[in-house]
Amino acid sequence: MSVSLPEISLVTETFNLDEGQGIEPTRQALFRLCEMARLHGNAEVILADSMPPNLLVASLLQQFRQVRHVNQPGLGYEGIKNVAASQAKGTYVVYLDSDCLPLSRDWLDTLLQPLRQGKAEAATGLTRYHGDSLLHRVTEILDFGFVIADAAENVGCYTSNNCAFVRRLRVELPAPDGAMRCTCYAHAQLLLRRGFPMRRVPEAVVQHELPPVFKERWRRGYDLVAACWVNPTLPETRWLRLGVLASPLFLWANMRMDWRRLAVMRAANGWNGGGLFAARTLAILLRLIDLGGIIRALAFGPARGWGAYGAASAPPTA
Repeated sequence: MSVSLPEISLVTETFNLDEGQGIEPTRQALFRLCEMARLHGNAEVILADSMPPNLLVASLLQQFRQVRHVNQPGLGYEGIKNVAASQAKGTYVVYLDSDCLPLSRDWLDTLLQPLRQGKAEAATGLTRYHGDSLLHRVTEILDFGFVIADAAENVGCYTSNNCAFVRRLRVELPAPDGAMRCTCYAHAQLLLRRGFPMRRVPEAVVQHELPPVFKERWRRGYDLVAACWVNPTLPETRWLRLGVLASPLFLWANMRMDWRRLAVMRAANGWNGGGLFAARTLAILLRLIDLGGIIRALAFGPARGWGAYGAASAPPTA
């Protein structure tokens, strides 16, 4: 007797748990995905696990018995997601990180719409930081401005925590797994060169907890340089020969994008003259924290585990 395959494979990960996030966000993500799968009726849920066997993950699997467990200890953030895609059964593979929650019940159908209609084979939603402060609004523009402020139909990067692919494409052209935590930009550029541009779906919104500011900004700074190691065709790669003297160039290139995106989002965020000045000032201060990561990368090169926040203590073994 033939068994029909699911249309959708919904994937979340344990990478945030491994980096020190508590277990509750992962539990909430699994609960939400299992509910989506139940309502859809033709979907599977996968927990992409890069951790050694431990009691935290075992407890989640005990609670959510319908979840498929894909485990390959030691892989990076992108590597374990690639493995999940290769072992998934759905026509589409959808990624929702464990620190994100959709803001609407139709998030899944909205994100998949251009794929189902044949308009694209990869799509990215919009990720917003949970909170109403100036810090939340400015930080999300710095981190996700390519979806929030850049209104092009197709985008040159995507949010790895909120995206979908025709599974065949993700398997044939996996995200590179290398010297940085998230290689979404390099992957999006690879897809673009192969004729599969990433479709922007700003209506598919998820809410992301604001990460620790200093650790996240240092990682972001490091990734600005690491992107050149992952994708040597980037124009900025020529700056690497300057060593730490290239730090201002990396910083200025991103501040120029920030300036434009903040201006675009002025009306949406209700920033008057003083509000825009405050937003730009805060953006400069945040990028100055990034500078520490930029200098670290240029001075010492790739660092093992540099992208991770670091868990306070290892999870108990199973």
